[in-house]
Amino acid sequence: MDGPHCTCKRLGVNKRENERAAKRAAKARKKEVAEKLAANDWIPMDGTWAARALEGRGHRDGPHFGRKYRVLVPREDFGELLFPGGAARFTEVEGGDARIFELPAQIGAVLAFEFDIHAAAIGGSCIHVGGLEVRAHA
Repeated sequence: MDGPHCTCKRLGVNKRENERAAKRAAKARKKEVAEKLAANDWIPMDGTWAARALEGRGHRDGPHFGRKYRVLVPREDFGELLFPGGAARFTEVEGGDARIFELPAQIGAVLAFEFDIHAAAIGGSCIHVGGLEVRAHA
């Protein structure tokens, strides 16, 4: 009775219910994005990216070393939320500044963002950043 084809029933997984839940979540996300676009509000994006120290060492031993980092975000990571001429910001940068970056009108395969971290923060040659939010051009 319990052959290899019955794994879902044995584990209590309902594929239809999971598919319906995924569709409901996608529909709710689209509605949220549409509402935020109408209000010209920030739209959060999922994911984290690696930011590399510009001079290669990072900020480890005080203010004598560089505190500038660059993060490269592929165009594909934006998906439908890429708004040429719009704005982007990172809200989860350890010791980073809360700068708003203007997106160029012509966007290539990768977008580069540069930022400084605070002197009290400790960052090596690579730090992780997240909390990317985008906003359409007003």
